[in-house]
Amino acid sequence: MNKDLTLFDKYTLKENNVTKSFIDLLRFSDITLTKQLVREYFEINYDDLVESKRAYDIQIGDRLTQSIGLGYVIGITSKNNNNRYRVIKNCIQKDSIPDAMIRLNNVVILIEVKVDGNKIDYQQMIDHEKKFADAEVIANHKFFYWEDIHKYLLMKRELFKYDRLTSFLIEQFTSYLENVGLSEKQSEGFILSHFINQPDVLKIVEQIRSYMSTLPNVAPFSNSKKSFGYVLIKPDELQTRKFFTLSSEGLIVLHMLNKSQAEAQQQKVNSVFIGNKKKYTQSTKEKETQINLNLISSFEDLRPFIDMVYQERRKKHYKHNNFL
Repeated sequence: MNKDLTLFDKYTLKENNVTKSFIDLLRFSDITLTKQLVREYFEINYDDLVESKRAYDIQIGDRLTQSIGLGYVIGITSKNNNNRYRVIKNCIQKDSIPDAMIRLNNVVILIEVKVDGNKIDYQQMIDHEKKFADAEVIANHKFFYWEDIHKYLLMKRELFKYDRLTSFLIEQFTSYLENVGLSEKQSEGFILSHFINQPDVLKIVEQIRSYMSTLPNVAPFSNSKKSFGYVLIKPDELQTRKFFTLSSEGLIVLHMLNKSQAEAQQQKVNSVFIGNKKKYTQSTKEKETQINLNLISSFEDLRPFIDMVYQERRKKHYKHNNFL
């Protein structure tokens, strides 16, 4: 497996895998991590027992049969542009299935998971309450962000001395959140997870990343949850705009300096990669040359175009240097 992929990266639906990975992190880590997350991050108090009891599960289809004290329904989603919880109200009642459950001493927590800014249905949260056992005291709903959970876990791993397995699992899970775009800042490897079930495409992406690392004054850059790119570091150490972008939908973009260059290069790539055509043609994309990643069978066919767009950008800022 590529070193940037984690043991949590799987060939499954993203929402399901995020849920299972989160529960597996807690299930196989020392109980201290669950206690800290529940009390410090979720701000849910529980009884301290000499011997704490915990349990975890996913896809809670059956009603719980044993009342243990307090019941919470929480929602975890990703942040959107206006930095508010993505909650919608739907008055249609239905038989809902919580995505996950955490039991800790006298507290049971049912979890609704959303990713990629998908909205949490408030009625669904209410319907989840029906899964609690009779006599459970149900508290107010709580909502959290994956991006903030990511930051919290990084902070705890830095400040708290866990056992080796727990520390390793935290490292793997936080890297996994970065890989699937559920952290505020993506690592360079996050784009790989989008192609994990396309081995031929994944190989090309890895070769792109490897080759970019050999080019002088090139740095990875991401300001989007759906794409990753590369910029040139200028002599004054400031960054240029991206000259190369790879999106999670499998689109490569060569960012040319003007429209005529983009059109000329588009004709060339269309002739090399049979069936390729420019996907987005609005005026804001007129300086882009676009390549369908799925049409690239060999990295060597793509490399001349990377060299071309890199040199074009480099000549603008390093007028007396040519490294290719």
